[in-house]
Amino acid sequence: MELPGGSCFLQNLFCSDCGNTVVWKPASEVALSAKIFVEILDEAGLPAGVLNLITGSGRTVGRTLAEHPVVKVISFTGSTEVGQQLAEMSSKTLKRISLELGGKNAVIVLKDADLEKAADGIVKSAFTTTGQRCTAASRVIVERPVKELLVQKVVELTKSMKIGNGLEEGKQVALS
Repeated sequence: MELPGGSCFLQNLFCSDCGNTVVWKPASEVALSAKIFVEILDEAGLPAGVLNLITGSGRTVGRTLAEHPVVKVISFTGSTEVGQQLAEMSSKTLKRISLELGGKNAVIVLKDADLEKAADGIVKSAFTTTGQRCTAASRVIVERPVKELLVQKVVELTKSMKIGNGLEEGKQVALS
């Protein structure tokens, strides 16, 4: 199962594994998924106060967290523009900050590659979680001798995808 904000879930778990408590402000688009995830962890026995969910706009809630002196570390995955704003706000209290910003991830395909596997990997990378993740492929660099065949395979796989409501069984790409 793919979860929106999946990398954030993992970051939160790593922080708590190290003995830290976490205040998690997910993107507004994944607030419900985050709420459900926290409920699952609560039911599984996560001690109260280890993971604290707060939702709201980045302009208000995010700014408050970035500028608050009690918050010691910020981890953010998203746009370069928002990352720059967070870095500037966080600098006022000298907090540590980890940023994963505006990925332009490339898939590199050499002429001796298994083109079936390469095409499958390209399509999965580009469309898993509807492409809304920091590791989504946004470009392909391919050696000329295999370019046309690779493009053909990627197009075939893409055309075969089931697009629709992401809550319906069998859909591979959710409509936004």
